[in-house]
Formats: sequence, C-alpha cells, structure tokens
Amino acid sequence: MKLQRLFLPAVMALFLAAAPAWADIVITLDSSTLSGLPGDTLTFTGTVQNLDSAIVDLNDCQVNLSGQFVTDCVSSFLTFAPYTLDPLATSFDFAMFTISVNLPYTDLPGLQSGSFDVLGGTEGVGGYDPSTQNLLGTADFSVNVVPEPGTASLLGLEGLFLLVTRFSAVAWRDMVKRRLKSC
Repeated sequence: MKLQRLFLPAVMALFLAAAPAWADIVITLDSSTLSGLPGDTLTFTGTVQNLDSAIVDLNDCQVNLSGQFVTDCVSSFLTFAPYTLDPLATSFDFAMFTISVNLPYTDLPGLQSGSFDVLGGTEGVGGYDPSTQNLLGTADFSVNVVPEPGTASLLGLEGLFLLVTRFSAVAWRDMVKRRLKSC
C-alpha cells in the first residue's frame, strides 16, 4: 500500500515533466511597416503579451526576411526583453529587432515582407530554463525600401536626355528632307 502511494506521485511527476513546454504569446509591433533608404538601419519596437496561465521564458528570437538586408534580433531582443513574463502579463515597450538595408541596394525598391519569431517555453518546476527553444509567437512586418534621391534624379535626367535626343533626331531628319527637296 505504501509502495502504491509513492509510485503514483512518481509517475505523475514523470508525466508532468514530459509535458510540452510551449505557450502562446502575442507580439505587438508599434509599427509593422518601416521605410528606409539603402544604408539605413530600422528598429522595430513593441510589446509581448503572455496569454498562458504559466510563467513564460523568452529565450531567443529570429528574423525571417529575404533580400539585401542584415537582420539582428539578438542584440536588441536579448538586451531589452524581459527574461520571463508572468501569466497574462504584457511587457513594457522595447526594441525587438533591427533591419539594415544594404548599401548599395540592387533589388527593386518597394515593400519587402518578413516575420519575427520569439522562442522559449513555459517555466518548469526548476525555474528559468534558457535552453527551451519552442516557437512562442510570430509577428509579420514589412520593410519599404525607398530609392535613393540621387537615383530618382538620375532617372529624370536620363528621361530628359532621351526626349532631347529624340526631338533632335526628328528635327535633324526634317532638316535633311527639306534640303534634299530643295536640291
């Protein structure tokens, strides 16, 4: 009888220890779209809300964005984010990640979409566990790459040059035709 009393709690503790350490969080960016020129570094800020009834460990992050960008969430997120969030709590507003637009930027300018993931897990009996790397939440964002002002003026000058040379070619052709007729 005593053996059964000891055996049942041991089995239950084993199952509870093997329970998944995932949780749900909501990532709210202050602005989900930022604009920048080639060479600019854009900082996305926001809050994280714990929707779980347990303490959540915020252990890591990752930025998914293709194109000519340098992304960094480690220095911002791991510096400014709280290590843990209490049940149903919302963090303070902090710098989550940065995006640097390459210089020179040779892709087409415009809107580029990406996602930001926060990794971690629910806090176990042993307390904070930085090794847990489950996906807790995702936020979508966009980077609007604006062409450099010099590029726009160069395109304008090129268009003007084409118009002038076109009108010059037409004027030259008409002049030649008049001279040939007079001969």
